[in-house]
Amino acid sequence: MSYLKQIDPSSVGKITKEKLLFGTDGTNTLSGTNLTFTLADRTDLTTEKSNLFMSFNLPITDEQKLFFTSGGTFQNTFFTGFNTDKIIVVEIPKNQYGELIDGKTIKLTIPQNSGSGATYLIDIYTTFEDLGGNRSQYNKKTSDSSLNAEFFGQPRFDFTGRPINPKTDSNEFYESNIAFMFSDTIRRPLNNSGETWSENYSLTNNNPYTTSSTTNNSDRKNLFDFGLDKPIGIAYLDKGFFVLTDIDVVNNFVSGATATDTSRIANGNFKPTKYSFTGATNSGITTTFSSFSYEYALNLLCIAGSNEFYSTLNPTAAQLEGNPLGSVTSYLGEDKPILVTELGIYDENNNLLALAKPDKPISKYWYETIAFLVKIKI
Repeated sequence: MSYLKQIDPSSVGKITKEKLLFGTDGTNTLSGTNLTFTLADRTDLTTEKSNLFMSFNLPITDEQKLFFTSGGTFQNTFFTGFNTDKIIVVEIPKNQYGELIDGKTIKLTIPQNSGSGATYLIDIYTTFEDLGGNRSQYNKKTSDSSLNAEFFGQPRFDFTGRPINPKTDSNEFYESNIAFMFSDTIRRPLNNSGETWSENYSLTNNNPYTTSSTTNNSDRKNLFDFGLDKPIGIAYLDKGFFVLTDIDVVNNFVSGATATDTSRIANGNFKPTKYSFTGATNSGITTTFSSFSYEYALNLLCIAGSNEFYSTLNPTAAQLEGNPLGSVTSYLGEDKPILVTELGIYDENNNLLALAKPDKPISKYWYETIAFLVKIKI
């Protein structure tokens, strides 16, 4: 009797994709030493921090800068602000988020210097580009799916032309794994004083996109307009970094050791290089977001029919039949079932691919048919 049986192709299910929230409910709020800020200057070649521009797909070479100047892709748009010498990198510790931060859920509050010695806080939010169409579909997105986002984030295809993150069903979008950042302090939505980027912001029920087909102010609900709205940074959702690029935000960032310290980083005086706010200086300086991980699984239906898998190589079973220890095969007869303790999945070359173990042995008589539903996590 063969100990291998081919799985019926009709018993092989589709690869499923399940979204698992990080922690208890997916949400997290960070401050203090869990929220660090680093200044990077692309003109300062004496430090490795200038390499961060390349890591974040921000322009650092003369050729890359051409995309943001006359005749370039982003000329005469607010995206030219990404062509800047200095950025602030906000780092989220790896153990504080899942596989991906949801790009609809980020709120970052940072300190700014008014120039007169006083400090104040500004709120920054993330959202996606308004591409028109059915805006209710945007609720399913976790990152920006526009061509503009692709320039800074994950490309759609690899060098062979194959999709990098192919859809598993027709309702999925291309995901760039980034989201652009906005603040009312710098520029309100559509430059309209009656609009705010915080509209409908909610971590537990984040639904910032309208189901309407119109784009009037009361319905737009935070989708940003490429021509009218000014991004001040980029959130890299799979890497755990928020990068602030707006020149005013960077120059006015408070890096003092106390709440009254008025030092700024405009002149590169940002010490230490990686800074966090603690104690009295930490008040209100936080980030809040939701994150999750994807679990992919392949479901297989494995059937052990009658007259199949009724003998065992287990030496213990051999002794039950009065056979010597190590007997090759033991047939236990009608009144004695074999006990299934493992189920192996093999490829066409008999290489073991996966091994399933039930929580307790499963009995099977020679005349029985037993179906095993196997879920292989990928």
